[in-house]
Amino acid sequence: MVEGDTREMRFAQARRSRFRGSPPERTSAARTKGPIVRLSAVALVSGLAATAGLSVLCYLANESAESRLLALEAKQAAAVFQLAVPAVRTSLTSAAEIAEASNGDTSLFRSYMATYVGVGRSFTAAALYRLEPGSVHRVASLGSAPPPPTPPLDAFVRSAAGHQRMRVLGRLHASPPALWYAATATGVTPRFAVLAIGHTDRRTRVRRESAFSELHFALYLGRSARTSQLLTTDVAGVPLRGRTSTARIPFGDTYLTLVATPAQRLGGSLSAWMWWLVAVVGVPVSIAAALIAEWLVRRREAAEALRAQVERLLAQQRGIAESLQRALLPQALPQLAGADVAARYVPGTDGTEVGGDWYDVLPQDDRRVFLVIGDVSGRGIAAASVMASLRFAIRGFVSEGHSPSTVLASTAKLLDLRIDRHFATVLCGCADLGTGQLTFASAGHLLPLLVTQDGASVLDGLVGPPIGIARGTEYPTMTIQLPRAGMLVLFTDGLVERRGEDLDQGMARLLRAVSADGNGHGVGERLDQLLESLLPDRASDDTAVVGVRWT
Repeated sequence: MVEGDTREMRFAQARRSRFRGSPPERTSAARTKGPIVRLSAVALVSGLAATAGLSVLCYLANESAESRLLALEAKQAAAVFQLAVPAVRTSLTSAAEIAEASNGDTSLFRSYMATYVGVGRSFTAAALYRLEPGSVHRVASLGSAPPPPTPPLDAFVRSAAGHQRMRVLGRLHASPPALWYAATATGVTPRFAVLAIGHTDRRTRVRRESAFSELHFALYLGRSARTSQLLTTDVAGVPLRGRTSTARIPFGDTYLTLVATPAQRLGGSLSAWMWWLVAVVGVPVSIAAALIAEWLVRRREAAEALRAQVERLLAQQRGIAESLQRALLPQALPQLAGADVAARYVPGTDGTEVGGDWYDVLPQDDRRVFLVIGDVSGRGIAAASVMASLRFAIRGFVSEGHSPSTVLASTAKLLDLRIDRHFATVLCGCADLGTGQLTFASAGHLLPLLVTQDGASVLDGLVGPPIGIARGTEYPTMTIQLPRAGMLVLFTDGLVERRGEDLDQGMARLLRAVSADGNGHGVGERLDQLLESLLPDRASDDTAVVGVRWT
């Protein structure tokens, strides 16, 4: 209130001074009229220059914001496409693994792939091929009629045996355009390959309520945006013109290239025309233009903050998945008189879903301890649920005093691949801490290692089919005498399997690493050294390891 009164008093005094001035003062004012005009011109020119500079600044800020928002929208759209890639790959590799495990059982293949083949589903047709020297032989198919055997088709199916990644081939000049997919089981010398065919529509309509309705896009097969490799687009003609952003998505042994262009102003019409408003209105709007520029900057920062938030949410989701996985595993191992026992679990880096690896150490009495390690196929809540049910069911069977073979046979009755869509590999062993005898049986799981002062070796034994593949199976039991100074190592396939190499290479690498660790450390320290040696950057798949040494 005082400040306002003071301004009013100063204005009144200036007004009185103006009209009370003497004639000489008015003459002096007349004499300075020219310089005042020139000063006004300088001010006008300065104001126009400032207006022009501010207009250019608004234009560049808007262009930068549009480019950054377009790049962010393109990356988010690419992330949506990328979510669908593992589903395609997993369905084919799982079908191939089922074929390998069941020696090409066509009924199992058709039952599993029926979920993915049909109108409105992932594929229009699928076929199982037996890989033979120099040729391939189709043994089963479903869906619409697959293409007849031709040298290009046979060569494409045969080429899948040399790739750990899914093979993708575009038949985009066909009518209708189609994509061929081929894959084999990982970690084994493949005997079977799975071929699937999916059609693609060249024109796609983006719904108005879609999160990406502000974009026009074109999706190409391969690393470049070639018109001949166009998969689908929502515009009449390609290539897209104007401001574009490109994102590449790994897709089997090739890539998908997404080119996006804005369908409208991503930052809004006001920011797009603000430089014109500044130019027309001039200096009086300069302050407003500065505020709008600040708004544009905050809009850009909001977009970056949104991206950071998405990354934090993904990291949080992965943390939750790892916490859930660890919660399903034993929180502590039992203290055993006469044995040093340790276990380690390392979550995989692929995706953010829960895995299916688990282990258990169950004392049966003062002398005997039951060891369990297993791996459920697939990932996600469904795989974790199957893992939890198998783990607790095995605990129940062990509490009844059953042998490893009986435990596996009883567990096999609880899982059916046709119904549950999952199978599991399990290794069970019963160790007598007093005599050093180990009795074990395997349902499709890798056999354990025996580490002694002379080196490391894989235990000899027969391996039965995985849990869920067949019922009524008798699992053979093996009994061996363990040396007093030896250490037993049970592990899941994440410790040895790598993309692009044979399982034998991974086993040889494991044997070298175990032998190099020496025998002077505790079991926990040796497992830590083993994981650090074999998984320096974490594996793509989950890994569980259990070590037991007689003391």
